[in-house]
Amino acid sequence: MQNGLLQNEVKEQPAVLEFALLSEQELDRIETLVQNLWKITKMDTSFIVFEKASENAEDMMKDVELYFAYRAKQEEKEIHPKDLHYIFKRFYRSRFSKDTQGIGLGLPLAKTIIEAHNGTIEVSSQPGVGTIFVMNFLIPAKL
Repeated sequence: MQNGLLQNEVKEQPAVLEFALLSEQELDRIETLVQNLWKITKMDTSFIVFEKASENAEDMMKDVELYFAYRAKQEEKEIHPKDLHYIFKRFYRSRFSKDTQGIGLGLPLAKTIIEAHNGTIEVSSQPGVGTIFVMNFLIPAKL
């Protein structure tokens, strides 16, 4: 709130306004970090109870693929084979990453959620070709 007030007061001072805008971006990033840490902590302690329901995974994955394909291209993301063993570890960031905003919680959070739904996630990658994430879910048989 104070940062917003500062931005309104310094519109004629470009250097201070730029600082205030950068400060707001960092505050948003810290807020996201704290929220993700809170989610992971709640999942670790079984505080979060998932409401399981049937979903059309194919439709959902088409939307996810479109979104992340665009982002990966924009951010020039690549996953090298040496990183594959570590990408699901919390706070892991590849030394080759060009992303300055990420904090290494997205994939561990996804893995935790998938496993909570009796699923698995695997990854394979071929440099210069692409990376594939495969999720498998156990579907209980109807008796």
